[in-house]
Amino acid sequence: MPLYLRNLTLVEEQLIAPCKAFGFIAKVVGSSPVHYRHCKGHMIVVPQNVQPLFKILPSRDLRLSETIKVMWVGKSRPSDEELRPTLQVRRDVVLNALLGLKRDNNLFRDVEVDHELLNS
Repeated sequence: MPLYLRNLTLVEEQLIAPCKAFGFIAKVVGSSPVHYRHCKGHMIVVPQNVQPLFKILPSRDLRLSETIKVMWVGKSRPSDEELRPTLQVRRDVVLNALLGLKRDNNLFRDVEVDHELLNS
């Protein structure tokens, strides 16, 4: 795996994906952001037509609030520090991933990077 794709957060993966996922499940366990563990997987319950891929990434049509929901089980709500390793968006990481994919992956060659959205 290329270095620029390692350690992407769940949200960063969604921003560079050429297709929209129907859902994503991540179970985060632990009380420290340094020692968190999680299991993750994709959840698709209906067939999807992957032909209309996004040609501009990140897509202004992508509504992360429709794709990502945070739920927790337990007595207390997780702190922002506990959620940050899973949900943060680092603009430079997203940009480097998109530029690397454009350079190295034929499926991304014609994708336009929306610098204005990344800088907003």
